[in-house]
Amino acid sequence: MKSVPLAARVYADLDNERLARHIVGLTQTDTVRRFDGSTQTIGNGDYLYLYMDCGDGEYCVSAGIVIASPFPTRPYKWCCVLDEDIRYWQDD
Repeated sequence: MKSVPLAARVYADLDNERLARHIVGLTQTDTVRRFDGSTQTIGNGDYLYLYMDCGDGEYCVSAGIVIASPFPTRPYKWCCVLDEDIRYWQDD
């Protein structure tokens, strides 16, 4: 797994929004929120580095490719197909 700093990652709820084993829901719009609070416009085929705050300076991180939501009954425009295992990261 590539070591990408948290500042370059976008938020994804890797626990609650996992729609399938390797698919996580991202957003209902064309923007996602980066770690630094800024927004990033996304589209089909973009590669994203993801993070989720686990509390106490720990994060879950992964990465994957943006796809249009394949789940018509779910409230997502965009999802991410994870191509890396989710791993823990401690902010030192």
